[in-house]
Amino acid sequence: MKLFLKIPLILIIISLLISACIPSFKPKIIIPLFDEESGKWGFMDTKNEWVIKPQYEHAHVFSEGLAGVKTSTAWGFIDINNTFVISPQYEVAYPFSDGLAAIRQDFKWGFINKKGEYILHPAYEHAQSYSEGLGLIQDKDEWVFIDNSGKPAFEVRFEEANPFSEGLAAVRVGCCLWGYINPKGELAIKPQFEEAGFFQKGVANVVIDGKQNLIGKNGGFVTQTTPSP
Repeated sequence: MKLFLKIPLILIIISLLISACIPSFKPKIIIPLFDEESGKWGFMDTKNEWVIKPQYEHAHVFSEGLAGVKTSTAWGFIDINNTFVISPQYEVAYPFSDGLAAIRQDFKWGFINKKGEYILHPAYEHAQSYSEGLGLIQDKDEWVFIDNSGKPAFEVRFEEANPFSEGLAAVRVGCCLWGYINPKGELAIKPQFEEAGFFQKGVANVVIDGKQNLIGKNGGFVTQTTPSP
């Protein structure tokens, strides 16, 4: 009987010894940096060593496994091995978010997936990155929220709009005032602010009557801060 009790304990000890010998996997952190000597952009790790030597005209951070880089002619996307996954072909390219990236071709904006396939062909005045499942395009001077298929998420359009953050997005309604909508396009906090920021940890910075304030997700003031510059 004692033998049977010891066997599981032995197996646990062996398992712990094996796991101790196997290094835990940590993804390599590399950031884009400009090299003054060469006048080019590359990617450096936390040990200040070049992982991808300076060779690009510009570079963005890695996002979802890919980084936008600009060659002498156009923007494309590379993986961490410096292999082009999406060949250089864009005038401008934003980092990937929610599996999609905003790009510009022939002065028009659209969105591609990580295979370089268009989910929305370039046809718009401007675009903002996806956040929380919704992207933004500017069409005829109005901003429209779109879903992952590139279709309008709801019919309402706005004079100005920011991406979603913590379930709310700041939008400007009419000529002057900002409020917040939910992912259904419904007003969650009525337009009343001269400026409105992103929600972080449940609060957002807004300006009302020339003064900066923090509000909660119910629109109530958390605290009053300093006059807006």
